[in-house]
Amino acid sequence: MAKKKLVLDTGDQQDYFLAGISCHQKEFRFVWGLDQVLESKFEKEPDYQIKTTSGETASFPFYIWEEPEEHFTYFVLGNRSPVGTLVPEFKHADYIFAITGLYSQLDTDAICDQIGSLKMVLTVFEIDPQKTKSTKNLILE
Repeated sequence: MAKKKLVLDTGDQQDYFLAGISCHQKEFRFVWGLDQVLESKFEKEPDYQIKTTSGETASFPFYIWEEPEEHFTYFVLGNRSPVGTLVPEFKHADYIFAITGLYSQLDTDAICDQIGSLKMVLTVFEIDPQKTKSTKNLILE
């Protein structure tokens, strides 16, 4: 009898909202500004680390704000380290902003507008995780 092998294909779908942000301020100052406009309380986490293709470990600043009542989690990650970028397709982005959970209930355009209202922010743009290969570097839980 031939053996059957079953493979669970979950696809490459990432279920989160992503935005790139260009801002030349240090991350603590930028996150403080986010806290002001989003009325959030981001907390510093240990640096987000990934292995690069050359085998080096790259570390990126990492902040998180959880809204358990609303079922949303917000993330801010630095996109640059001395070793390289987290999302190389968007090298011009200094930060990656992500929302997980029931983010489809949020007005993400309004959130991007609020972030863009900060004088220190040069631009905010949405990133399509389905069309960006390196978003696989992001494991947001």
